[in-house]
Amino acid sequence: MSDLYTITGAQLAERLQTNPASIRAYRAGQRSPAFLAGLPEPIQSQPRLLWLVADINAWIESRRTFRPDTPAPNATPPAEAPRKRGRPRKYPAPAAAQEGGQQ
Repeated sequence: MSDLYTITGAQLAERLQTNPASIRAYRAGQRSPAFLAGLPEPIQSQPRLLWLVADINAWIESRRTFRPDTPAPNATPPAEAPRKRGRPRKYPAPAAAQEGGQQ
């Protein structure tokens, strides 16, 4: 197997910014961190864990939440803020109205 097409547990841990022991514990069923949920099965488990790079890339892509090239699902303009309850504030009268009253 070529190193170009496979990734080891240590390389996967580095890519996911975690500890290799976390990946081993997840595989052994001792821990179940949420960020490893759905991790693909390795193609080789002895003498060391090996995954296909394509499988890992597809898994990471499926877990992405931010996709800049796709429009947001709720791409509607924000609605006006609801009016506040209670008495309205007294705003100063416009300058034109004040000038007309003073002659």
